[in-house]
Amino acid sequence: MVTIRLSKNFVYDVVAHFSVHDVVALNIYYFTMMEGGGVLTPVIGYLIDRFGFTAAFATAGGSLLTITLLCSLWLWEKRN
Repeated sequence: MVTIRLSKNFVYDVVAHFSVHDVVALNIYYFTMMEGGGVLTPVIGYLIDRFGFTAAFATAGGSLLTITLLCSLWLWEKRN
């Protein structure tokens, strides 16, 4: 996974030129790029130890799908 640290100029451009909904989406994306690996690695390790490889990644995939759907519904509701 490739991550990019955002410069202050980029953050200024985002705040100055995008709507509130775009900024929320970019913040969610930025948070998951920066913190996702640090949070998911120990969780996946624990799940693999407890339930096995297949169940651990099925659980992780289902959780990420659920989070994605909830965030998209939340953003869709805020837009209307």
